[in-house]
Amino acid sequence: MSTTLQRMADWAADLGPGDLPPRVRERILLQPLGLAGAVRTAAGWQGAAALGAGGRRGEAALVTGGRAPRREAARLHATLGALLELDDRGLGGHTGVGAVPAAWACAGAHEVDRLVVATAAGGEVAGRLGAALLLSADPARGRGAVTALAAATTAGLLAGLDAPTLAHAMALALVAPRRSGWREVLGGDGTAALATGQACADGVEAAGLAAAGLRGPLDLLDRGDGLLSSLSPAPLRTAFTGLGRAWLTRSLSWSIHPVAPPLQGAVQAVEEILARHVKAAEKRLRWDQVERIEVGLGAPGFALHGRAAGVAALGALGALHRLPEAIGRLVVGAELDPRALARDAAAEDGGPMSNEVAHVARRVEVHHAWPRTRDLVDHSVDVLGPLLVGLDLPTLRRAAAAWTSAGPGATLSSPVAVSWLLRLRPDQLLERLRYQSGDLADCRLDELQERLGADVVLHTTRGGSWRERRDGAVGSPGWPWQDTVERLLRRWGAGPEDAERARALTQASGPAAAWVEALLGRD
Repeated sequence: MSTTLQRMADWAADLGPGDLPPRVRERILLQPLGLAGAVRTAAGWQGAAALGAGGRRGEAALVTGGRAPRREAARLHATLGALLELDDRGLGGHTGVGAVPAAWACAGAHEVDRLVVATAAGGEVAGRLGAALLLSADPARGRGAVTALAAATTAGLLAGLDAPTLAHAMALALVAPRRSGWREVLGGDGTAALATGQACADGVEAAGLAAAGLRGPLDLLDRGDGLLSSLSPAPLRTAFTGLGRAWLTRSLSWSIHPVAPPLQGAVQAVEEILARHVKAAEKRLRWDQVERIEVGLGAPGFALHGRAAGVAALGALGALHRLPEAIGRLVVGAELDPRALARDAAAEDGGPMSNEVAHVARRVEVHHAWPRTRDLVDHSVDVLGPLLVGLDLPTLRRAAAAWTSAGPGATLSSPVAVSWLLRLRPDQLLERLRYQSGDLADCRLDELQERLGADVVLHTTRGGSWRERRDGAVGSPGWPWQDTVERLLRRWGAGPEDAERARALTQASGPAAAWVEALLGRD
């Protein structure tokens, strides 16, 4: 009997351009553009110079100039892509930051179509691992494994590995994946992004090791004491079904602001209030006119806020996961500028909050909005029922206990917060799963939405109140697709001419190496 890794390798090795549905191909072509925009934005970070010390030797182009060996190029671009939380993500987590830099590094003499197929395969395979870990007590620990698996799959396909060898590349990538806990993620010093970059590099290297004859444990995802059990108290093994029929790529989402996904809706709500104030008063709201800002979040955002409050931020990147500081920067600066954040992170003093930002941050009050959590859980069970087959009350209790022992709060990114499930009549939720198929292809992925919204009330010192409700974030599933595309085009380049060049890159064909250099702004 074949193992999970072997079945995924067989599918990936047989995948061709004609197998990609149009909507999948459309998103896969936008993935590199979105990540290139994130990489170019973060290139001013102080660590970029150290990681991207390229020269004339090497197979892969660097955004910082010069060339480097594939492993180093993949590490640099994955690190920069993850640095500001601007990379794409889907139901299975942050797959693009593994697959796309690996594809860039291994572009070689391939055509763009070949890179598209390899990137799609890497995302689908790794996305299934990420989906299996959705109920992990600390999803951040599994991000390295997802990144490494995506990179190994993509790099292995571009290296021409056959299915048996590709399966070993996948296994080698998962033997010792880089793991960052939530404390590293929340530290704000860039170490979590460095771990992501290293995981991507390890995946590229795993493909080379497999090509050289090294073998890995193919049953790593099947054993009761294997990788899944080490990362989650309740692994969802149904996630590995539906290859070629369920496309996780269709669930891709892009962050528009440099903040963690559960906080996007709240930041965008405040941004809308500020814009409405300008229209009504014909001038910006000053930072000293903010009396109080009330923010209601569902379980993931509220849990992230609680965890971040208990961890000291070491630098400016702490604003990515700290809603009060992010809102403070937005109010004071009129926008949450990712390039400014990268520059602050590069400053010797770590870019501490200014007095004005701190003034606003102290006035942000965050509370848990039960209706949002109920809506999130109800939607997840309704749309993703087949993925959740096999859950029972003892499993949920075991998962909740693991979350409690992991520290305050619940999760950084999971769409279903286990600690709250036990307060929402889990018997009724589980009853709804009784007759589900257990096949990922039966999930209604085209209806999936990222229900990470927010309810915001901004009170001014003049006695006025401004309200805004967001059910989802800009750039997430359910948001108008064309608006997401236009925003990513503008991120890639500031001017109208740049936007047109970016648009052409989403419909590219021909030599992949030239396409990658154009994406990185090297042409």
